[in-house]
Amino acid sequence: ANAEIHALQATKQVRAGNILEAESELRKAVRLAPDNMLFLASLGTVLAMEKKFSESNAIFKKVLSKQPDDTTVRRYLAANLWQMHNYPEARRNLELLLKQTPTDKESLLLLGMVAENMKDYAKAAEALASVPELTERRPESIAALAESYYHIGKAANAQAALNKMAGFPDSHSMLLGAQVADAAGDYETAEHMLASIAPDDANHTVIEYRIALARFHAKKFALSRDALAQLELGDALAAFDHAGQQAIREVEHRGHLAAQKAQGRARGADRLGPRADPGGP
Repeated sequence: ANAEIHALQATKQVRAGNILEAESELRKAVRLAPDNMLFLASLGTVLAMEKKFSESNAIFKKVLSKQPDDTTVRRYLAANLWQMHNYPEARRNLELLLKQTPTDKESLLLLGMVAENMKDYAKAAEALASVPELTERRPESIAALAESYYHIGKAANAQAALNKMAGFPDSHSMLLGAQVADAAGDYETAEHMLASIAPDDANHTVIEYRIALARFHAKKFALSRDALAQLELGDALAAFDHAGQQAIREVEHRGHLAAQKAQGRARGADRLGPRADPGGP
């Protein structure tokens, strides 16, 4: 009974956003009822929320040793492993889970993200495209799907995926999508996406630099120079007017520094952060 009281208090603390207090309550519950797998799994989940992945993984593995068919715990373990960049082990757990429950949508989404990280682009495209209602909720998963399509030679599918970025309210999604298109050599799509972003004081430098870079990669050198001319990059422009790879590197280096400064000023509102965890707690 006392263990259940601590577990109930932990639930209340999680709902209130007090994760450290929830961890403390769950540790008390587990000490009083060490064989209660629900309490143990809850502790592992809270530890994952705190990014204490190693201890969380050990707990999840203990639960799975007793309850190997617990799909939620296995998915959470896979999400931890993905965030730790242990992609092969994350994929192994997801494939085990999907053999048992082939239609688990969150696991299919996570498998797609893991496969994209492992450069298995065919599997990534297959998995992410199979759960559009989840993939299209996050710019990061849309970007992973588009990148995978580009790698397997389906540029039209990639462009269709990137069109979904317009549904998000901030510029982060369009910047991310343009980055994917530029890296794939689809410079027209990259420039179109960048040009569609409404500029403001925070993102103006980033947008103009990225447009210049997309044009530069497309060998539209005069247009690239025109875009750079709108930024305070006098030294870079001087370098641009000289032939040779060193001049090209100077343009890209100085433009990148300017973009970094602008992103630093706007970090709170327009940061390209790490990909969100689609399957974790």
